[in-house]
Amino acid sequence: MNRDEITRKTSELSTIAHTTEDSKVEYWYARELMTYMGYDRWENFSKAITRAKQACDNSGVSVESHFRDTTRDVTLGSGATRSIADVKLTRYACYLIAQNGDPKKEEVALLQSYFAVQTRKTEIIEQRMGEISRLTGREALATAEKKLYPYTQITHNKTAQEHMYTPNHAAERRQGCDTGHRKRCTA
Repeated sequence: MNRDEITRKTSELSTIAHTTEDSKVEYWYARELMTYMGYDRWENFSKAITRAKQACDNSGVSVESHFRDTTRDVTLGSGATRSIADVKLTRYACYLIAQNGDPKKEEVALLQSYFAVQTRKTEIIEQRMGEISRLTGREALATAEKKLYPYTQITHNKTAQEHMYTPNHAAERRQGCDTGHRKRCTA
């Protein structure tokens, strides 16, 4: 495949995507993805779906969250409609199907490469977000330390005895005792 064809194929993946009514979840229908991936027969493609579901289950991820069985009405060549079994797939499910598809098919190989690149992009974005979060935290800590610095200089020169607070502290102050020299008041 040349570069133009790769660009065209990856943009086609976006055109067959659907979103839920609240527009929060992106999904694909397996039968639409089947033709995109170069499969002619549902029976062959359903084997890739079965392997992908098994991979999902083996990784400890909920299969039902990514592979939702459904039925859809399709229009036949005669104009009549018929209900057929289909599967709603998340992006993760599409990734698993691509990984478990027939790598001899050019479209499957392309999709495998596409998801590998997308996964790497996601990793880089997450890494950058972590670095930004860490730097933001360090900047906040530095700002707080700068605000506290003058107070550390004031108390740094005092002795432990000067920092000590006793229950008689207030009474000694009222009697005019210098709290730095308590020995005079206790005698």
